[in-house]
Amino acid sequence: MRLVAFLCCLFCVASANAAGSAAPVPQAANCATEHARRVQGYYNAISDLIADFEQNSEVASLEGKSLGGGESRGEVTLAKPGKMRWHYKNTDGSDASLVVTDGKVLWIYDPEAREAQRFSVEEGFLSGAAMQFLFGEGDLLQSFVITSKSCQPPVVLSLLPREAATYEKLELEVDVKTGQIVESAVFDIVGNVTRVRFSNVRTNQSPKQQTFTFDPPKGVRVLEALPAF
Repeated sequence: MRLVAFLCCLFCVASANAAGSAAPVPQAANCATEHARRVQGYYNAISDLIADFEQNSEVASLEGKSLGGGESRGEVTLAKPGKMRWHYKNTDGSDASLVVTDGKVLWIYDPEAREAQRFSVEEGFLSGAAMQFLFGEGDLLQSFVITSKSCQPPVVLSLLPREAATYEKLELEVDVKTGQIVESAVFDIVGNVTRVRFSNVRTNQSPKQQTFTFDPPKGVRVLEALPAF
């Protein structure tokens, strides 16, 4: 369950960090729709992105307080079709965990535990609405009911999935000048929240194929896990 929620978070939060020229800020009552269209258009126009990220987890059982060790940071690289690499760093800059997939095999590597989990990516792995959007195939307005409390900055879009999902809702903080997503939050069905904030976003960098593959170091225990979905 934790893995499913984690993957859902990854696919949902990073998707909208797309680059593009500034556009006028919508003033009409349907500004949430206009912002969603802008974000969709920007992301559809890029082939890949690289960004720094900070991730924070809030646990419902702790009344919304951050779980000890729930803060992390690193660098994410995403590329179409279906490739991603989340490289977590320790506070001293050393390597922490790694999540990487070439669209066919997904690895989760814990260097401290000297353990790597290998998942076979089945057909349909990216068929969820948020996952499709991440890789340029989905439509936000068709997949979510989108609202916003305000048309003035900071604009936060609330996205309720139109179909059954492993999460309750998403929230996207939008930079109204560019349409980029500044921060995303995934609310799971039991009230836990995972927030990811992006910075230093670079697009269309053409990362090498090796970025999305993983060769377990010698001595690392490899666990064959259930197919990812």
